[in-house]
Formats: sequence, structure tokens, C-alpha cells
Amino acid sequence: MQRSTPSTARLWHVFLWLVAWIPALVVLYGCASFAPRLPYHDSWAFVAQYQHWVEGRSEWQDLFRPHNGHPAAVGKLLYFAALHGLKGDVSVLPLLSWGLSVFMSFSVLLLTRPMWKRAGARGPVLMLLANLSIFTGAQGHTWIWDFVFQNFIPGACLTVGLALLRSAGDWRTWRWLVSLGLSVVAANSFGSGFLVGFLLLPMVGVAMPAEMSNQRKVRVLVVWTVVMVVATWVAHFALHGVSADVVVEGDVNEATARPGMAALYVLVLLGHTLGQGSVLEAFEVSMVAGGVLLAVVSVLAFLLVWKTRRRDAWRAALPWLICVAWAVGNAALICYLRMGSLFETALAPRYATFMLFMVLGVVFLVAAFCFHPDLRGVVRMPEGVLGFAVAVLLAGHFSGWSAGYHSFLLYHQRMVSEIAATDFVRALPINPSIQWDSTKHQLAGWLEFLRSQERLKGVKFVEDVRLSQWRQGSAIPDKFASFSSLHPLGGGRWLARGTCGLTKDRVNLADLILISATVPAGEERFIALTAPVLPEDFHQRMLLRRQFPEHYFAWEVVIDLPQRSQEEGVEQVQLKAYAYDARTRRVRPMPGEHAAWRSGVASPAP
Repeated sequence: MQRSTPSTARLWHVFLWLVAWIPALVVLYGCASFAPRLPYHDSWAFVAQYQHWVEGRSEWQDLFRPHNGHPAAVGKLLYFAALHGLKGDVSVLPLLSWGLSVFMSFSVLLLTRPMWKRAGARGPVLMLLANLSIFTGAQGHTWIWDFVFQNFIPGACLTVGLALLRSAGDWRTWRWLVSLGLSVVAANSFGSGFLVGFLLLPMVGVAMPAEMSNQRKVRVLVVWTVVMVVATWVAHFALHGVSADVVVEGDVNEATARPGMAALYVLVLLGHTLGQGSVLEAFEVSMVAGGVLLAVVSVLAFLLVWKTRRRDAWRAALPWLICVAWAVGNAALICYLRMGSLFETALAPRYATFMLFMVLGVVFLVAAFCFHPDLRGVVRMPEGVLGFAVAVLLAGHFSGWSAGYHSFLLYHQRMVSEIAATDFVRALPINPSIQWDSTKHQLAGWLEFLRSQERLKGVKFVEDVRLSQWRQGSAIPDKFASFSSLHPLGGGRWLARGTCGLTKDRVNLADLILISATVPAGEERFIALTAPVLPEDFHQRMLLRRQFPEHYFAWEVVIDLPQRSQEEGVEQVQLKAYAYDARTRRVRPMPGEHAAWRSGVASPAP
């Protein structure tokens, strides 16, 4: 057999490294292609604070005031920078999430270098496993939600800090200072960010060289601890009333009242990125995956304590134990604050940003025991176990990525619907089910503010809601969409319900459903809007199928009859429904027409 030339071997090596970064490139494409240019959901809370800042109504304390109980000073500054410096184009913020993940990946590359240096294809294989976790598709729509880039900040600070503190033979004061600064940034970025500084403290201890005096070591550790205590106090307790922003769901905390369920809930979280997407119950698979991961790391930690006391061995294992501790700490906090009474809440895609560190930590702790020069030989792995474990791991990643892709598409459609509804904010009542609005109903004011500052991207306000002013397409066949029922709620309010799909397989949905009303001798006008209800999982799909026997792509909206019909004593109002496509700004009528009578009786139109 002919040997490969050095140039061929080099090209093959480069190719393998490129393959290792495919997960990052896939996510980059998604972020660049699908990220919306408008704020989504509670991102509008930052728009409100930006408005106060521009108008001179903001105080310095507002920067440190938490959002939903989470410190958000760093996130606010970055969000304000996008609004101010990029003319309101927040689609760059998902790219920031991707960039922070790149920092995590390169940090892991540095930490793992002793495992794969001069070991051929081992380096690309290890980095492929790392990138499958760091850029996991299980995060779903989190990748394109402009607001949650701040969830990535603490993890990036942690991994970069680990990389800076990795070597005891090359102690540099600037590395210690940068790591401490990153810990302070993490504490002011997210609710659990304060954990980063305290988790890095053992790494600081082992990073200091043996020849450093004990007195200096103590000073370094004390300064680090004091700074982190102060940073945590500023982030969580310094402002009056801040602690009241942390709301535990329910009158009784389920995590403390039901410790057994809480323990299982934590396991579901820890297996979050591997347990979704299969035909089995996602929370059960995640629970098993979390239990297996926790068992593996517990056994290896016990063997580390039992078999070796060498400082070098601990330095090799500590980064991955800290990654596991970061995931477990976040899981415990999420459980305490968000558990409620359902396991399914642990499967929210945004939690994968924190739970990916469980898989990352366990995988590379095992790799360290197998390949790291300072740990190799402490434990003997049975032949074939690693290959089987990698196969199971890849299957779990494939499952998690498939579930995340479903979440990505589902929430992207919701984002499109919310943006489409923004066009109607001047002409139709706001629908809280698809448009994020504060209790003070300020969405219209925020939009007008952004428009006045020339920071409103891609919005063309609708001024005329008469049907005659709109482009109309062909009617949708009744097997694909319907205006199925109208029920009186009293007080001139009605509940309209139906189903909507535009293609045979019902994948291409309407962006909005518009309800029109016609009074005798009057012109048909749109009076309300809603969007198709998209089921997130199998159980929601079956629930909607029971509620809407025609199909689970359902819609419903509560409407008020036109004011004119109530004031002039009109006895009957004709109601119709239309599917709206935001890209073409065209409406298509759907089957079903109903008459709402002043007496509170609804009937199908003749």
C-alpha cells in the first residue's frame, strides 16, 4: 500500500479540524439567517429602559436593577449599545451569543491540549465532542432570541477563566486579574453568575506555583474572595427592594416541600441536552441521562480522592469538575425558583445554555483520566467501553439537536407572528397572547419612540384596516383552515375560534389571522388579530386536537364588536376570518362566517 505524502496527511489533518467545527458553523448560519431585527418578547423591557436613558429619566441605580430577579447590568449595556450604535438592529445580538460560545470552545481547546498534543486525530475528535455540547442544537430558539445572549456571558467567563488559570508553571498576575474581572462581569450578568468567581477560587489555589510563599498565596485568595463577596452583594442586595424581585413560583416552594421530586427535577435538568427528541418521554430520558452523568462524575471524583494526592493530577481534573459544579449549581437554583409541579418545565431550551456544562465536564473528565499525562493510569478503562460511550453520546446529541431544531422553527414562527403584529399596533388592539406588553400597555409608545429615533427596523405601520385596501388571494379550502365557532362572553365580547394551515401538510402557516366585521350598510374592516397556536410537544398537540377536532393548528381570539355597532344599536354584525402573510402583505379568506347579534346570540351566517 502506498503511503500518504506529508502534504496529504497535513490536508487530512486540516480537514478533520474543520469537521470538528461544523456544529459552530451550523449555528452561525442559523443566527445570521433567522435572527429577527426587532426585539422579541421581554426584550422590550430593555427598550423601555433605553428610552428612559435617552430621555434623561434614568438614574445610575437603574443600570444595576435586576430584570426578573437577574442582575443584568452587563446585558443592559450591550443591549443599549446595539440599540444606540447599530440603529436599533438587534439581530447582531444572537451573533454575540455565538461569539461567546466560540470563546468557550477555544478555552476548551487550550485546556485539552495536553490530552491531544502530537496524538493525530484525537484532537479533532475531542473538539468535535466539545463543540457538539457548546454549540448544542438543544438550545433551540435561544440561539436567535436577541435577549438571552446574557445567559451565555457567565459560562464564557468561567471557561476563559479556567483557561487563563490552567498552568501553575507560568503564573502571571495579569491572568489572575483578568480572571477576577471576568468573575465580576459574570456576577453582574445573570442570577447564577456569582457562582463563577467562587468556583474559580480552587483553580486559583492550584494555579499558584509551589515556590510562591504561603503568605502571598493567602493574600491572593483573600483578595479574590472579598472582591467576589462585594460583587455578589452589589449585584443582588445593594439596591433597596432588589431581593423582592426574586419570585418563587407558587405560594409554597415546591422544591422544599417535595425534596424527592426536586432531586429528580435536578436530574432532568442535568440530562437536558441529551434526553430530548426521542420517541420516549423526554423528561424520563433526561432523568436517566442526568443520573448516569452524575454517577460517572461521582465515581471518578471518588477514585481521584482515593488513588492520588498529586497536585498535578488535581490540576488536570479540576477544570472539568468545576464545569460539572457550574451545571449542578445552576440546576439547583433553577429547581428552587422555577420547578412548580411539573417536570416538563426543566426542558425549556434556554436552560441548555447552563446544562451543556454537565455533558462537557463529564466527557472531558473521562478523557482526562484516559489521555492526560498527569492522570493517565489512575483508572483503567475496560476495552471497548470508550467506543460504546462515544456512540451513546453521539446518539444523545443527535436526539437533542433534533428537538432543538423543532424548537428553533416553532419559536421562529412565533417571532415572525409578533413582528407581523407590530405592523398593526396603530390600527388594531394589542393581543397579549402574541405581543409582549407591560401591565401599563406601553408597547405602542416604545414603537413610536424607536421610530422617532430612527431605530425601528423593518416595520411598516398599517393605517387603513378596510378590507378594500388590501391585496386578496384565493380562498383557503375548508380542509386546511376554518372559522369554526363564535361564542358570546358577555359585555359585547366574543370568543372566535378556528384552525389555520395554508398547505396540504400544514407546515406553511399564516403569520396572523385577522378578524373582520361588517355592519349593515358599512364597509368590511379588520377589528382584531391573533396567530396560530403552535404546540411545543406531543402532549400539547393532543390537547389542542381534542379542543379543535379539525386540526391542532388552532387559533382563537377574544374580540370586541366595533364601537359604532354598539352606539347605533346595530342588531347584527357579520364576522369573517382571513389568513395574513406578512412577506407579501396579502390576506386570504378562510371558510366560515358568523353573525354576532346584539342580544348576545351567535349564528352561522347564511
